[in-house]
Amino acid sequence: MCTERDRRWLTPAALRRRPRRCDDLVEARILQYQVRMLLARDVMKRDVLSIPQAMPFTEIVRLVVVAGVHGAPVIDDQGTVVGFISAMDLLRAPEQAYDDERDEDEGADPIAQLRCSTAIKLASPEPTWVSPETPVGEIARMMRDRGIH
Repeated sequence: MCTERDRRWLTPAALRRRPRRCDDLVEARILQYQVRMLLARDVMKRDVLSIPQAMPFTEIVRLVVVAGVHGAPVIDDQGTVVGFISAMDLLRAPEQAYDDERDEDEGADPIAQLRCSTAIKLASPEPTWVSPETPVGEIARMMRDRGIH
């Protein structure tokens, strides 16, 4: 059984989990502390797959599947990041191509439209940036608040 002193170190979320032993409470607190200490540089990838802005939809899908990633930055000819394409962006593309309320410039053939879609047309235009020194907890809050996932 845990003492009141043990419980004061825990957050309400940890207490709602209803640990069975005091050791569970201590382990939860240690894990919580370790996560708070993590910075972006501790979890970020340094060799990132990037997608040229002119790459067509079908090639993007193939590349993302083969690489096993959920998204990648879109770059221009100079290597500057101009957007970010996520798996959700790729999933939305067919839905938009087959949308009943299509614009006149989209043409009559949704498959042709999808094949002509490029990374720059599909990508989210304003990527969110963080410093390597940003705490992971702050990044998680930012992602939650901005609907990034």
